[in-house]
Amino acid sequence: MEKAAAVQAQLRALFQAAQSADVIRGAELLLYRGSQVDQHYQRPLDPSHPEEQAHLSGMLGRIRDWLAQDPTPVFGETIVNPQSQGEWVAQEVIFRADSPDPLRRYFGFLFVQNAYRLGDIDQ
Repeated sequence: MEKAAAVQAQLRALFQAAQSADVIRGAELLLYRGSQVDQHYQRPLDPSHPEEQAHLSGMLGRIRDWLAQDPTPVFGETIVNPQSQGEWVAQEVIFRADSPDPLRRYFGFLFVQNAYRLGDIDQ
């Protein structure tokens, strides 16, 4: 599936950005969800804006914490779900896949400005 390969490539880039604390690259991969509701999911984060810096740091920190538990997570199923913001492509990521208590997260991407960008992470 073409969409699965595209979001998995973005996830690998996001994981690398999180591990190296590369906020510029991380910002390119994450969608805005701040106080300006009319701009939600319309553009990437701006790392020079304080509100967006906080969101970016929080997201990259969560991802870094998960990668500390398992630096080589497994990609599970890919789900395509049309919604009001556009077509979401959710990629299941399984951390600690071999453990009796795997950690499953769903990374939701929208196609914005010619690239899949992360809009949300669900459990």
